[in-house]
Amino acid sequence: MKQTRKWIALALAGALSLSLLAGCADQSAPAASAAPEATPSAEPDTGAASSDALVIAEQGIFSIGGTVIESDGTFDVANYYTSREGSTAHVDHANVLYQIPENNTGLPMVFLHGYGQSRMGWMTTPDGREGWSNLFLRMGHSVWLIDQPRRGEAGQTSVAGTMTTTPSD
Repeated sequence: MKQTRKWIALALAGALSLSLLAGCADQSAPAASAAPEATPSAEPDTGAASSDALVIAEQGIFSIGGTVIESDGTFDVANYYTSREGSTAHVDHANVLYQIPENNTGLPMVFLHGYGQSRMGWMTTPDGREGWSNLFLRMGHSVWLIDQPRRGEAGQTSVAGTMTTTPSD
């Protein structure tokens, strides 16, 4: 089950990467054989974003809380993937992605997922439409998307245990 989820996540990441590359390919410059405009445009291009563009003034990501686990021994970068000796692991923390729009209202929206989900559920829909976070950003609200400890981007844990197959909190 865990291996299947990894493959699904990898496939989704690959599909997203390909769609981003395809979108960038559509932004190419006009062909050299295209005829130049006969008259200059009445409105000069100021480089301003179109009216439907979402302009982010500030964004970032940070972790809160958690535990640092130190492994005994001496760290050796050549053996890092086969031996964790001398390394540290930062686990059991929350992870927060924030975005503040250019037209910020000062009324933040904090998104906290549940039912075994991650912040990605607030960022998009399964069919690719904008998620709740973008809708609120467009209305001028800063968004704070939290991945709870042991989920999403905050998935590492220091607690040993067995996962059940029940898909709920």
